[in-house]
Amino acid sequence: FFQAEDGIRDKLVTGVQTCALPICVSDGAVNHIYGATYTASLTNATNVSSSSLVRSRYMRINNIVVVGFAVTVTPTSGSAATVLGISLPVASDFTNGGDANGAANALVSTTLVGATCLASVASDYITLSFTSANTSAHTFYGTAVYTVQ
Repeated sequence: FFQAEDGIRDKLVTGVQTCALPICVSDGAVNHIYGATYTASLTNATNVSSSSLVRSRYMRINNIVVVGFAVTVTPTSGSAATVLGISLPVASDFTNGGDANGAANALVSTTLVGATCLASVASDYITLSFTSANTSAHTFYGTAVYTVQ
């Protein structure tokens, strides 16, 4: 079951809604659905003076994991390539950068900063990569998807 708190919304519905929607699969392919919050560990990889976790959660459907996160990153230098590592809620064994992918955005002053999320083969975490707008804190909200290998 998904609940409204999991992100399912209808723009025509107002007020507080509580409902559960069944997930129906006719061939029985979905046999494991799980979701929870987790405390992601952050690794300051490139051009990061500090970082902090705002929140992280995930949903696993069989071997597919969807991660949602909010992190604050303070770059060392402005207009520079910046990389932060985000730990996985469910371990995997990445073999190439495309084994995980996603995106995140931060509004820094009036500048929208986009970031990519890819797998780190060497460290088995998700990398958040972006070009810093300046040296002020960048708070990113994003998602990434990967398959448990």
